[in-house]
Amino acid sequence: MNSNKITNLATPTADTDAATKAYVDAAATPPYITTTRGADSSGIGGGSEPAEFCPIDWTIVTSWNYTTKHYKDAATQYTDWTETLCSK
Repeated sequence: MNSNKITNLATPTADTDAATKAYVDAAATPPYITTTRGADSSGIGGGSEPAEFCPIDWTIVTSWNYTTKHYKDAATQYTDWTETLCSK
């Protein structure tokens, strides 16, 4: 086709329809979600990080852990968190 282009394509509805680059890029990118789980801890690095979690039929891509510090009844408390990135 050299430098010729097909323009003004409608959204494809049949398997044999042509599609724009934007349509293909959007369809090829899987949806992602993050899940967050927390658990009380004895201190920073308390080792009680919750397990990674994705809903049924979702795949774990990666996960990360962190600890937050807060106060309750004048006592210092910690919560360990695990966030998981999931893809469909």
